[in-house]
Amino acid sequence: MISRPVISTSVASPNTPYGLLVFNPVRRWFRLLFKDAVQVHWGPDKSWAYVLFASRGVSDTLGLASGFWKVGTNTLVGQQPIWDQMIYRDPAYDPMPASQMLIVPLAWSHDDRYAVVAGPEGQVHLFSVDGTIRALATDLPCTSWRATRFGWSSDDRRVLVQCGTQVWIADVGAQP
Repeated sequence: MISRPVISTSVASPNTPYGLLVFNPVRRWFRLLFKDAVQVHWGPDKSWAYVLFASRGVSDTLGLASGFWKVGTNTLVGQQPIWDQMIYRDPAYDPMPASQMLIVPLAWSHDDRYAVVAGPEGQVHLFSVDGTIRALATDLPCTSWRATRFGWSSDDRRVLVQCGTQVWIADVGAQP
């Protein structure tokens, strides 16, 4: 489960810190797996997860960063800032279910090695679990980047990018 602030003045409970948590129902305790995680996209085989987490920027403002986390380890590859602002979503007041409005839209490739991610400036990036990042598109005329959706081709060489009624196909090419 994810425990995260819903407004900028939220304070975490000492018993339930902010981040990705696992709950033991028998002992009734939480264990923190990834501190300050606000969104987690599990890879198809669950050995990797793309994690979006709160991070302080150069000006010490709270923003968002991301990276690939090797599940069960302290390994985080491809870490990079995503946005210089924190995005708060309060499920009690947000009319769109969390499953339909992601903080950062993402889709994993079928082979569990790549993820395509939308960015706030109309970018689409290809992230690899080896830490490499490649731009697939920039300046897409998408009015709501958080509503971007993706679909991988069966051979993982192309990605369908949909934003509202607009659709593009990005050529990923042969992957090493």
